Amino acid sequence: MLNNCFNRKNYLNIQIKIKQILLSALIILVFNSCQDFEVPEYQGEVKFSLDNVKFINTASPNARIETNSLWKHIYKANAVLNIKHTASGKEYTLDYNPNTFGTFSKTLPYGAYTFESTVAGGVFEEFLPYTTSGQFTLESENLEISLTATTDYGLVTVKNQTVSIAKVTAGTTSKNLKLLDDKTYYYIYAKAQTSTALAITETVFGTTINRTIPMLAYKHFNYIIDLKQGNLNLIDLVLNPFGYEEEVISSVNAKFFEANGTIKCPNTVPGETGIVNGKKYEAVDRALLIQRRDEGADLTCVC
Repeated sequence: MLNNCFNRKNYLNIQIKIKQILLSALIILVFNSCQDFEVPEYQGEVKFSLDNVKFINTASPNARIETNSLWKHIYKANAVLNIKHTASGKEYTLDYNPNTFGTFSKTLPYGAYTFESTVAGGVFEEFLPYTTSGQFTLESENLEISLTATTDYGLVTVKNQTVSIAKVTAGTTSKNLKLLDDKTYYYIYAKAQTSTALAITETVFGTTINRTIPMLAYKHFNYIIDLKQGNLNLIDLVLNPFGYEEEVISSVNAKFFEANGTIKCPNTVPGETGIVNGKKYEAVDRALLIQRRDEGADLTCVC
């Protein structure tokens, strides 16, 4: 009788262990089956492009519309776009060069996102600082996003025409304007709400022309030194993406001029020179005229 009870107890223990093993196997099987049928994570490609920052024209009282402005902004070569998945908080980054004006892309899981990119700057910069931000929802294989940037900088340019050097100053900060690679203009971006002093040294008379600019965001100040009838005029152009305004703001020399096809210089002394229509003339008296003749000088350049 005792042996029968012992055997019966062992049998029950074995049955319990077998059931435990079967239950564990069933749990593992169900778990693996759920993994096999898990819904895949869908992804899509987001293509970003940066719009050219548009500068808005602010009219001056004596201005007149002349023609269109085709200025293309210069950006910092390396920038980073920060992207954040709204639900999970997961963050992504995308390096890009805004100067290419093409598209740059990132593959992301489906979902809602926010994005932000900031290129900071100081008082004066050779590139345009800007900020862009926004949000989007990715729910297809391809999505195109146009980044609209904002800035708190204005632009100062000086045409490379009879210019030796151009410099801007705000408080204790000074910086020379940078010459474009094609050597057509000097330029600098200046932070808004700063009183900027512009000093342009010209090559004809060696004069330094000064101008105080109340810098505003999205405003483009362009300056041209123009030679007309012996006058050295500084032309002030205020530009925007569609047009600019022109205003003569300074006159330096008017001793040499053209009248009825003849070069005149009545208020000069012998040996004094001046420019008319891009040609250099010298004031002479009889003695200096004879001297220049004997030297073989071009007598069409005397008056």
